[in-house]
Amino acid sequence: MTPENGTFRCSIDIPDGEHEYKYRVRRTDGDNWTDVIDPYVKKYDPTRNTGLINIKNGKQQMDEFIWKYDDTKLPDNKNLIIYEMYVADFSDNGQFSGIIGKLDYLSDLGINAIELMPIQESMGLAHDWGYSTRHFFALKPTYGTSTDLKQFVDECHRRGIRVFLDGVFNHTAGDCPLAVIDHDYWYYKDKHHPEDPFYWGPEFNFEYYDEKQNMKPACKYINDVVCYWIGEFHLDGIRFDAAKQMDNYDILHELDSAGRSARSSQPFYSQAEYVPETPTIVKANGGPVDACWSSSFHGIVAEVLANPSNFNLDQVKYMISASSVINYLSCHDNERLLFLLGKNGNIFDNEAFRRMRLAAVLLITSVGVPLIPQGDEYGEARELGTDDPNKKKLPMQWDLLNNQRNRSLFDTFKRLLELLNPTYDSGSLGLNGTGVNIAVVDGRINQAMRFSGSSSYFYAYGVYSGKSFSVSLWVNPSSIATCTVVQTSYGLYNYACHNLLGFYSTTGSTMQILVQGYY
Repeated sequence: MTPENGTFRCSIDIPDGEHEYKYRVRRTDGDNWTDVIDPYVKKYDPTRNTGLINIKNGKQQMDEFIWKYDDTKLPDNKNLIIYEMYVADFSDNGQFSGIIGKLDYLSDLGINAIELMPIQESMGLAHDWGYSTRHFFALKPTYGTSTDLKQFVDECHRRGIRVFLDGVFNHTAGDCPLAVIDHDYWYYKDKHHPEDPFYWGPEFNFEYYDEKQNMKPACKYINDVVCYWIGEFHLDGIRFDAAKQMDNYDILHELDSAGRSARSSQPFYSQAEYVPETPTIVKANGGPVDACWSSSFHGIVAEVLANPSNFNLDQVKYMISASSVINYLSCHDNERLLFLLGKNGNIFDNEAFRRMRLAAVLLITSVGVPLIPQGDEYGEARELGTDDPNKKKLPMQWDLLNNQRNRSLFDTFKRLLELLNPTYDSGSLGLNGTGVNIAVVDGRINQAMRFSGSSSYFYAYGVYSGKSFSVSLWVNPSSIATCTVVQTSYGLYNYACHNLLGFYSTTGSTMQILVQGYY
């Protein structure tokens, strides 16, 4: 293999099938050869420490997945309710396949976006949050296959749930292939900010320019990473981890643009972790991203609820009115609020849950976008601690939902989120309902529900004989088919249904309106 303008190229014939492979490189300043994984490897075998490539008809082949719900209208950015998820602890099997069975639970709760903690390969088979990425194009193998991830995303979209990627683009693992090949080409030689106490590994140098290649190599590489994950897996947004340490708005602008271009058919949402939050990073103030994580919200709520004597009106005003921020009571970087109430305020049991419900009210009714970390909705309270919390196994405690206090907290979150959902009836009758396989979209006046097929429906509670009610609909069909539009029943089970309004067609093109039909 010989270089051409600084780029090495070769072409070889490989039979169809899956193959292990590595690169063997030698630096110009030494005689020793080094085996290294392809920095663009899309599948990694941690047991053999090799890259895997699937060949079909002489070309690299990804899985042949058929997207079923790609055209589902997804919630706009202004309507987001985010759920932070750690795959290894959320599902019983620690994989995407195990999450799908819990998506109806999340729909019932009322969230419409899932933010996945890092899913790119990190630490091999170890139980780890993933904030030290090694292979940027490869899925962490313990989470399942690329097909599993696509199936998960497709099922989320079916329910009107967007999926966000937590992208760690400030630093890498020390044994990332880029660091092995040529550390100083992609990274700062030393710490980007020597005075910063936080350092998690080699930090990308997004400022270095290669004149021979006419590019900034770190920018080119991470741009390719974003385009791959958003384009291949149809993800709907990115959280930029450690944006303060990246300290480069230009690359954030570039990555935000790349993500939007790769997913132009749906709304896209970009966030930055910048601690403490800075208003200059958001688009509303000329910055590169849509929103910034608000560490202040967590800090103020935790302090005020644990120690009410420290109440500061100006801080609370800021907390509830700040826009272009992601608000959270806790996240992976913080101890749970219930734990902090006990540790810092000596508040436990019923009083702790009462204050937790107040915290939920503050979170959901504040101006910013609410984020709920997995388990907060039912009162997770276990301590993370300081001894490698990213490696601690804390599987979801589903049994807590059987306890009255925990179920009450879940119901509080659910009812609060109904305030942000068009299935909530604010009228005097209170005919609230549940939507199944629907998406929240913009309607003629306010929000509306989009039904994607025969499996989609909305049912309201409390309509029964002797109670007057009226039905008002705005219908904008994307296609014409025979269907029931409004149907009533005297009970949920084993009662005849009464079709009040429907569409009927014998030709598929001419539509009749059916009023008060019967089965």
